Amino acid sequence: MNTIILGYLSAFLASIFFTIYIVPKKLSKQKPIYYTMFVGLGFFVISLIFYIGQLIIKRENAEPIFNPVLIFSAITGILWMIGSLLLLTSIDKIGLSRTSQWKNLQRPLGSILVLLFFSEFLTTNLIYLLLAIVVTFISAMLFTIKNDGEKRVETKNIIYAVSSAVLFGINALLTRYVKAAGFLYVNQLYFSLFVFISAIVYVLIKDKNLKELKNIKDKNNMLGILGGSLYYFASYFSVNSFTYIPGSIGLTIAQLDSVWTILTGIVIFKEIEFTKHWVRITIGLMLALIGVILLFYANK
Repeated sequence: MNTIILGYLSAFLASIFFTIYIVPKKLSKQKPIYYTMFVGLGFFVISLIFYIGQLIIKRENAEPIFNPVLIFSAITGILWMIGSLLLLTSIDKIGLSRTSQWKNLQRPLGSILVLLFFSEFLTTNLIYLLLAIVVTFISAMLFTIKNDGEKRVETKNIIYAVSSAVLFGINALLTRYVKAAGFLYVNQLYFSLFVFISAIVYVLIKDKNLKELKNIKDKNNMLGILGGSLYYFASYFSVNSFTYIPGSIGLTIAQLDSVWTILTGIVIFKEIEFTKHWVRITIGLMLALIGVILLFYANK
């Protein structure tokens, strides 16, 4: 199969998994920090399994477990934990469909960071990236709709989602750097381990105990582990796409998760009344797609 097609396919699969990994949170009643802790656990277990698998298959060509560049993978895990906590808090308060577009500012922001630090100016048009940010912002505004009987969409919850977008955008840059150094499976291992560790530290500081870890078989906690397992594949396919196509293009295709997430929130979880707000929803979805198209055009 053509390597470019592999890159596009990996990025597209990443967009699917970036949507479905968050669905278990909608089914869980667990607090965001505890849910994130179990997401980290599930993410780490799957990462460890795949890391051991590549050790067995590749043997002498396996990725080394220690390298100075992997400090960035650890930092990524810590930043992702904080971003996840902010994102899940926003989702709990205002829903998937309303949070999604604010969070997905991460992709154009991440593309700009990759452009700046990896000198992709020759292959990337900054004007289109900036237009994508504007269009995504307008689309996000259109989804700040409240249903009858709901409280207004509070600004602080939007700030949580935007803050998570900034952190995830920085993560895209750091992950791109680690992948450029030749690490995929070990990156996932460090990344997931530090998501789990930093969540544990946060819980210890906040609650001063880890009694919730004893309830690992609880339905809400198992949903977190499922979410973490699914996130492994979202992260894996996203990082793997960098092997075949420029990071800015891979992030662009992954941006499609904004569309899948909005549709999931509206169609499955009925977060916004479609029949009442169909005009705003339709325009918002069209703008979300235009944002993706603009990101494609940003790649010369």
